[in-house]
Amino acid sequence: MELRKAIGSRRSYRFLRPYRPVEPEKIQRMLEAARLASHWGNVQSLRAVVVFRDSAPQETLDAITAPIAGFQFKLAPVIIIWFLDTTAVDEQSDRLRELLDAGALGFGEGKKQALEEQLIPIFESIREQLKEPGLGEVDCGQGIAQATLMAIEQGLGTCC
Repeated sequence: MELRKAIGSRRSYRFLRPYRPVEPEKIQRMLEAARLASHWGNVQSLRAVVVFRDSAPQETLDAITAPIAGFQFKLAPVIIIWFLDTTAVDEQSDRLRELLDAGALGFGEGKKQALEEQLIPIFESIREQLKEPGLGEVDCGQGIAQATLMAIEQGLGTCC
């Protein structure tokens, strides 16, 4: 499906088909789409918990229904609970080093030195401020939007 069509056909579904199973590989593609979304400083702070209704313990289903509420959550064959993990900021320096080592970050001869002497010190000096509301939530929204579009492309409905 073309992106324009996916965006145009996206809507929040209020009536779901609880009897229609969702293939795990479709959920995996949604999670991958979210992971590939742009994240400031490559922090990747978006997390997801996937609950398949047909295999989840009743205790889990009861626990997620109360706080979330909504008729849809009682019917949905799969529920994805998205959240922001602010502790991901603590791993940012290591993540940037991994990307550099993999050839996915920087260019030229001085890239390792620039990373260690310029970029990482900047991020480390503002680490606690980066955990405050702001950029992380924007990035998470971007990831969830990409996952939603992937769901639409695969013929799934969502209710965000």
